[in-house]
Amino acid sequence: MSDLEDFIRQHAKPYDRVADTYRRPPFAQPIKVGKNSPIYNAHSYHTKVPPEGIVPYIEHYTDPGDLILDPFCGSGMTGVAALMTGRHAILNDLSPAAVHIARNYCTPVDVDALRRGFERIKAAVKEEFDWLYGTTCDRCGGPATILATDAGAIAWLTAVLGREPQTTGDLIPRWQQETANLNQTDQGRLDRLLEQNFWLDKRTGRWRLPTAREREEMSARADLSTQVHLRVVRRFLAGQLERRPDDRELAAWLRFCYNREFYAEAARLFDHVNVDVLEPEECRVVKRMATAARVRVGMTGHAATT
Repeated sequence: MSDLEDFIRQHAKPYDRVADTYRRPPFAQPIKVGKNSPIYNAHSYHTKVPPEGIVPYIEHYTDPGDLILDPFCGSGMTGVAALMTGRHAILNDLSPAAVHIARNYCTPVDVDALRRGFERIKAAVKEEFDWLYGTTCDRCGGPATILATDAGAIAWLTAVLGREPQTTGDLIPRWQQETANLNQTDQGRLDRLLEQNFWLDKRTGRWRLPTAREREEMSARADLSTQVHLRVVRRFLAGQLERRPDDRELAAWLRFCYNREFYAEAARLFDHVNVDVLEPEECRVVKRMATAARVRVGMTGHAATT
């Protein structure tokens, strides 16, 4: 007998036409979930659906301990949702890549062994990482991290806060010293990076690296914040906003929409931005994003109203 047959025999419930009492009304509730949870971000896949969006269906149509079949499983998010709700799952896909991703999403692991493996990989790629995000300090000649990119700045903050939690006041002098030559236009960048990527201990007032549970809470807060901001953008595009944001703020809105895959809104925002008042680098980035957004939504000229 195969492993699959054993698995089905153990977890499936034989159908009895006479005794069956299964009844479920159609599921007709709105579901809003984000695409920035740790599980969703762990591996990209072109048909990926956040498992949090599948959980309500599983909970509605099945009971704990039931067996769920997904014959076209893709990256395995149905299996993840089943594990999150105490169900069993059989996943299948024609794509070897999909099966590989799904299997590793849904196979239990030794967390400590995984952490040790990550540390080995981190050490192995350190030289390349340093090459991508590192440079030489102009003052001391030693190694330094490039803070011009958010990725480099987050890496720097992770290293600093990983050694010791710090208040914003502790960080500001070092941040100003490290970024003095960047000619930054984003004055609230440090606050933004801290709020988006690190955890503020309210008891001590210090920023530190978040735990897994805290990251989930941050993702939930980010989803809510995204929806609120997006409503403001859409009100502006519909002519319902009382004030007109300045061009730098509109450019920031465009980047916000593009980075969160709201391409139609990003493309339409570009029509309202006077790029001549932007810094040259900001202008180039905004133009590239607008062009890419229009391609994404099939636009060849100005963005159409949606």
